[in-house]
Amino acid sequence: MIRVLRAMAACLAVLVVAVHVAPWHSLMLPLHYNTSSSLPRGLYQATIVDTLRRGDILRVCVPEQVAPVALARGYVGPGMCAGGTAPVGKVLAGVPGDTVHVDAKGIRIGSRLFVEAPIRKRDTRGRLIEGAQGMRVLGQGECFVLSTYSRKSYDSRYFGPVRCMPPVLVLTPISAAARQRLAAAEMLLQEHE
Repeated sequence: MIRVLRAMAACLAVLVVAVHVAPWHSLMLPLHYNTSSSLPRGLYQATIVDTLRRGDILRVCVPEQVAPVALARGYVGPGMCAGGTAPVGKVLAGVPGDTVHVDAKGIRIGSRLFVEAPIRKRDTRGRLIEGAQGMRVLGQGECFVLSTYSRKSYDSRYFGPVRCMPPVLVLTPISAAARQRLAAAEMLLQEHE
């Protein structure tokens, strides 16, 4: 029995390392283990989709122009995205055609105000951090992603829209605890619609 448990643990460890090291688009494993603070820690089912819906958890790359700073400051880890960063897991908040307005009060996407996503002037280490303030209409293949789980997340309120041309990797939490924490975070945002 102990041999079986050790073998299972070793397989899981290899799977977790493979998910973090291999480029997501060449990886056909259906699982992702999240260790970032943007989403609840835990195991997620990964699915490649052609159609996006608001509320989907996307696994996307930060824009290449912000990658050097994001990587140097530790906002994202190293990986196979353009700019050398790993993909990030964020909730899809704005889709092509949406008008996004970012200012000190929060983020407005269409008529919905996300007040639980303020723009910070400094990161958790006290360093100045630039926000993507202003208004824009998301173009074809552009999405606005947020963390509805962590107010301190590095997301589109700082780096702007991300590329989201299908096919895109969508994550679904497997554990009940992760689903409950995400649902609680979503309810906070829905109260402000």
